[in-house]
Amino acid sequence: ATEQGAVARFRQKLESDGLPSALTERLQRIERRYRLLVAGEMWCPDCQINLAALDFAQRLQPNIELAIISKGRAEDDLRQRLALERIPIPLVLVLDEEFNLLGRFVERPQAVLDG
Repeated sequence: ATEQGAVARFRQKLESDGLPSALTERLQRIERRYRLLVAGEMWCPDCQINLAALDFAQRLQPNIELAIISKGRAEDDLRQRLALERIPIPLVLVLDEEFNLLGRFVERPQAVLDG
């Protein structure tokens, strides 16, 4: 219940405050399809924040699709493929529409922290 409440608060804040207009405009200009595969856990505060934001973005931009897997599944299925020693969460893989890896961000990327 605590984790669900935290996510609900972040979601409500996003819905009431919105995103900066420049970011909203950038999202609206996306023409290609992107798939975001996220490894995360409900107990992780960074996951709560980032997943609420990614969900908000996918609702604003239908060309973005979001899928979430557990840290354990990522460790079993992705750690070796991505040549990672461990799976830090949240781990977001940015894929094209054919599921080719385009990029990733891990935990608290500086670009996100800087706005």
